Amino acid sequence: MGVPAFFRWLSRKYPSIVVQCDDGVKGDYHFDNLYLDMNGIIHPCSHPENKPPPENEEEMFLAIFEYVEDILKIVRPKKLLYMAVDGVAPRAKMNQQRSRRFRAAQESYEKMIEVQKVKDDLRERGIEVHEKEKGSHFDSNVITPGTQFMINLSDALRTWIHRRLSLDFNDKDGIWPKDMVIILSDASVPGEGEHKIMDYIRRQKADEHYDPNLSHCLYGADADLIMLGLATHEPNFTILQIRENAIDRLITIYKFVIESIPPDGDDIYLTKSGIVNKERAQCVLQELGEVEDEIFKQRQRNEQNFKERNKRRKLMRMNEDLKWMNPQAVNRNEKPDVFSNAREEAAKVRATYHNPNDRLNAMMVSKDDPSSSSSQNQKGQQNRGFKRQLMEDSDEEPEDPVQLHTEGWKERYYLHKFDCNSPSEIGRMVANEYFRGLCWVLLYYYQGCPDWKWFFPYHYAPFASDFHEVAKVNIDFDRSAKPFRPLEQLMSVFPAASSKNLPVTWRDLMVNTESSIVDFYPLSFKIDLNGKKAAWMGVALLPFIDEERLFRALENVYNDLTEEEKSRNSLGGHLIFVSKCHPEFTKLFIDIIETNKSDIEIPSKPDTYKLMSGKLQKSQLYSDSYPNILCCEFIDPQYDPDFIFPAQLLKNATMPQPVLKPQDLSQFDNYRPMIGMNRHQNRGYVDPSGHRTIERSVPRDQYRNRNRDIGQGYQNHNIPSYYTNDYVQGQQQQPNNGSSRSSQNKYRQHNYNRY
Repeated sequence: MGVPAFFRWLSRKYPSIVVQCDDGVKGDYHFDNLYLDMNGIIHPCSHPENKPPPENEEEMFLAIFEYVEDILKIVRPKKLLYMAVDGVAPRAKMNQQRSRRFRAAQESYEKMIEVQKVKDDLRERGIEVHEKEKGSHFDSNVITPGTQFMINLSDALRTWIHRRLSLDFNDKDGIWPKDMVIILSDASVPGEGEHKIMDYIRRQKADEHYDPNLSHCLYGADADLIMLGLATHEPNFTILQIRENAIDRLITIYKFVIESIPPDGDDIYLTKSGIVNKERAQCVLQELGEVEDEIFKQRQRNEQNFKERNKRRKLMRMNEDLKWMNPQAVNRNEKPDVFSNAREEAAKVRATYHNPNDRLNAMMVSKDDPSSSSSQNQKGQQNRGFKRQLMEDSDEEPEDPVQLHTEGWKERYYLHKFDCNSPSEIGRMVANEYFRGLCWVLLYYYQGCPDWKWFFPYHYAPFASDFHEVAKVNIDFDRSAKPFRPLEQLMSVFPAASSKNLPVTWRDLMVNTESSIVDFYPLSFKIDLNGKKAAWMGVALLPFIDEERLFRALENVYNDLTEEEKSRNSLGGHLIFVSKCHPEFTKLFIDIIETNKSDIEIPSKPDTYKLMSGKLQKSQLYSDSYPNILCCEFIDPQYDPDFIFPAQLLKNATMPQPVLKPQDLSQFDNYRPMIGMNRHQNRGYVDPSGHRTIERSVPRDQYRNRNRDIGQGYQNHNIPSYYTNDYVQGQQQQPNNGSSRSSQNKYRQHNYNRY
């Protein structure tokens, strides 16, 4: 689950936490374990945005392998490579997946209709339209557990790992240590990729022989990986990433409220290991609700100011374009031609006439061509009245029946979004369920999935002012709930347009009008912009899946599954790969493979083994094709259902050197948002040469006295007193020899050293 713009906000606020690293360049950092959230690699490799898409599955898989090796060149893990592919997600996540996949199908259909309209219009004008040769369109929805594409990807990943760990592989880059262990958690293992990684770390950390000084590096596309890394309380945890002040306001409110709440012993926090203190959370939410009305009004003012600034910029750009024009008759309608650079025009002409095709095109389009003249006249008609149109309004405003910035906004909101005339009652219900969702997410991040079946049953969120009874909410979850099977999830998240990825009788339930669940798969649905301008930012009003109705309908088609489809619908386990060069694992693997032991415990001896704990058992996917590589199923350490994984530093952990320095925090306004990657970007900057120019233009005494406290041209009223005191002392100690420049240069040198 991503957090929009979070990484950008964090890196601008604290730029020193970002470390530049390049592949093939060894830095002063090293890592023991590397964890890959594979879906952040699969998507850009299968349908890239900046290059032609792969033509087939084989090219996609090769691109994925190349991407992984590029990351290995940067990180170079020593002990473990953990590759996690998204499996079946909890119901709370399925609703988001369902919305994304239905949107993708609808956008694809609308695009096809628009293209066909353009073709028909061209044919009516007598223009010949060449039909593009139809290729195999890649449906990105197949990147979902249970599809044949994901089965093929798992097979390809296993084969690739075997080849890379084999003894005869030429590892010229030195990124595949033969004693490195690889764990593959493919799409058959339930859970999102990043959360399977976190579950592995939590369970390893709970073992008494765990090494607290292991260094971890996690790669993924979502910004919530930063949250997950913080939740582990591991001191050596790094996130690898290729590439409105709401957070500041929440932090300020939290600091204000938490100081007024009496502590419970040593406990002064809102949560403990992911378990929420409901009373304290209610205090923070109520404080946020107090300023909610003003937030909406300020947001409206900011949006209006933003629109006005855009209009002024457009007008200024238009005026700039009209500054330098060729002289011409007054009564001409077309827009004047801008002066051009003769040398550039001559170079363009020479380049054009070197190419025979370009020369032919230039001959066909001449100055005497009447169509050229008409196009110029048409351009003049378009430019007429542009300024008037711009000043009136050039942006189409989305319909906003709620108008949060005016009185009565809460009643209108619940009437339009929930079709309810009683805002207090519906607001309480939605707020209580939303609060349960907040608790579910915290447990999901700190303890693992607390309930596979829970989901938020509304399309819209409540207001902060509705959280006045959340301290009484029951937040017990059903920990015995089981995840969906892969094909069951496909029936829950796929639109009818992607039904070809399902068994024949299953897809019939999506498209047959006589089906009892055909209403789950609407061909068209409404998107509520909800105050946004783009459709992808709106709310897709899809019906929620009724689990009982879905399973009743599937009971009649389960018997139609083939053996291959039954395999696709089964849940799997983590696979562990290791070369025979590894000193610890070889004997364990041979014992499992050559004997028929059901499972074997990994010994956790501090003096000989500090990598992982858990169990190994024979896997049906073991391949005899690579005798130097051994593959088994890995079972995470098991704990009681009521066990709480403590979110804390371990006793023997060695803390790394702090990255944030005192200068990263403003002495006058903590949590100050930064612009750019440089903390000191003073406005109105004037360099030393500029100061000298100004000094020569005005009386020296007047300039010196007026600009005594200026740091490089910017009047900074927040300069600490010790800087100005040093300047005054320097002035008093230095004799005045009639030169006004020596003392001022002394101040400048001292002031520049601050930066």
